[in-house]
Amino acid sequence: LASYTVMARIFVATARDNLLLITSEEAVELAQRIGDNRDYFREVAREELIEFSDPRFDALGFIGHFAHFTERFENLSFIGLDGREQARMSDSRTREDTRDFSSDPLFREALESPRRLVAADVTAEAGGSRPFLRLAYALHLGGSRKVGVIMGDLPLQRIAAVMIGRSLGQLGSTALVSANG
Repeated sequence: LASYTVMARIFVATARDNLLLITSEEAVELAQRIGDNRDYFREVAREELIEFSDPRFDALGFIGHFAHFTERFENLSFIGLDGREQARMSDSRTREDTRDFSSDPLFREALESPRRLVAADVTAEAGGSRPFLRLAYALHLGGSRKVGVIMGDLPLQRIAAVMIGRSLGQLGSTALVSANG
C-alpha cells in the first residue's frame, strides 16, 4: 500500500509537470502568434505604403490598400479624425455602411498615442459570436499631422489555430481564455 501511494504521488507530480510544460509552450507560441499579427498590422498601417495623393486620401485608395491584407483581418477600416468610418472592408468585401467610433476608447487612445499600435480587450460585435482582437494605429501626413486611424479586427480563431489538433492525452483539451474572461 505504501508503494502504491508513492507511485500515485509520483504519477500526479509528473502529470502536473507535463501539464505545466505544455501550458508554458502553448503560451509562448500564442504570444509569438499575437506578436506576428501585431507586426503584420503595423504593415497595414505603415504610412509609406499608403499613397497620400492629397490630405484627404479618398476611401477608394484605402479599400485598394486594405485588399492586400484581408487574409488575416476580418475588418479593416479607416476612421477620420471626427470618428466617422470613411472606408471599410469586411470579409474581403467593401462595406457601404459606416460606423461612428468618436466615443470608442480604442479610437481615442490611438489618436493620443502617436506612432504606437494600440489594442483593445478581446470582444465580439453586438450580435456576433466570434471573438476578436481589435488593433488601431493613428496615421500621420507628412510625419506630424494626424489624418485618422486605421483599425483592424483579428479573429481569435486565427490566433488560436496553433492550438487546434494538439493532443493532451485521451481526456485532455485546451481552451484559450482572454484576461477579461
